[in-house]
Amino acid sequence: MNSRQRRKDTRAWKYCITMTNKTYNEYCDMWNWLRQRYGGKVHWCGWRDRVEETNYFYYNIEWQFLKQKDAVEFALRWA
Repeated sequence: MNSRQRRKDTRAWKYCITMTNKTYNEYCDMWNWLRQRYGGKVHWCGWRDRVEETNYFYYNIEWQFLKQKDAVEFALRWA
């Protein structure tokens, strides 16, 4: 990915929520909730996940959204 593509990507996915999940099942629950609510295709559903760091006990996931409303709804549901 070149710098122009990175800047465009950063501007589009500007609403980020970082969650620490203790189990993989917690992550799957969040992922399934988002898929059922908004859909599973990144190019039209408006959400995606980025794994920052994975170790044996914690999964630090950065959930990214196109719309602030979706990010707030996710934060209220899973916080």
